[in-house]
Amino acid sequence: MRKKKLKKYGKKRLRNFHNSIIDFHSHFYKIEKAEEALIKIIKSMNYEKIIISGIEGNYWEYIYGNNEVLELSKKYSEIIPFAHFSLGKDKIDKIDEFLKLGFKGIKFILPLKKYDDEEYFPIYEKMEKENLIGLFHTGVVSRKTAEEKKGNISSERMRPIFLDTIARNFPKLIIIGAHLGYPWYEEAVEVARVNPNVYFDISGPCIYSRSPTYFKEIFWHKNKFLKKSVIDKLIFGSDIYYFSIPNFIKDLKKFFKKIGAEENIKDFFYNTGKKILEKAGIWK
Repeated sequence: MRKKKLKKYGKKRLRNFHNSIIDFHSHFYKIEKAEEALIKIIKSMNYEKIIISGIEGNYWEYIYGNNEVLELSKKYSEIIPFAHFSLGKDKIDKIDEFLKLGFKGIKFILPLKKYDDEEYFPIYEKMEKENLIGLFHTGVVSRKTAEEKKGNISSERMRPIFLDTIARNFPKLIIIGAHLGYPWYEEAVEVARVNPNVYFDISGPCIYSRSPTYFKEIFWHKNKFLKKSVIDKLIFGSDIYYFSIPNFIKDLKKFFKKIGAEENIKDFFYNTGKKILEKAGIWK
């Protein structure tokens, strides 16, 4: 099937938004006219690329799984498909299967052990070899009472500090932590600062949970002792229903202005993400 290249809306419609956007964290939601709503956002917000991850299992019953995401990506060139891999349940052979199907990265969430448990090292080694991006949920997950006991769920296993171990052992593996480690922001920032191969997306509740002053301080933005701010390691992710994305983007732009980083907006929404995709061989 030939992929469609979507036409963008005119410049007037886009005047209040960043010219081009790469969204590193989204899903295909089980809502009415989901595909239509997604494509409308891609066009109206001038998305160049959007990473959509499948979620398998029943814990998030409102999100489509790997197969549906893959089929959607075959229709639109803007969509980059990531496959959900269940750490502690799925076998390493699944990585080869995902590669053959055309997935470009792996989504991790709800591991049965801490992310940096050595049991998972062969999986990360395989991903590093195949140049697959790893998108790790970091931080607290929402509560689904009916599934708690069956799921063996612990938010503590997904703390951002565990990405540090992975990054040091697999220095060529591109690692993206989701939600800036909510609420363990300082952990996330320092892991990104010291590891060249670690990035974090700002998605979900991050910017609403603490003051801009707090984030400016932990980012060490424009600190005279540092040549680079950790803001250079941050990328845009939505991880919300499509209709909420325009307002979220507006709020993010305001957030960057409040922390004195207005000049970094273009990098956050586009340039840094493009470099990651180029490094992974996805953007050529």
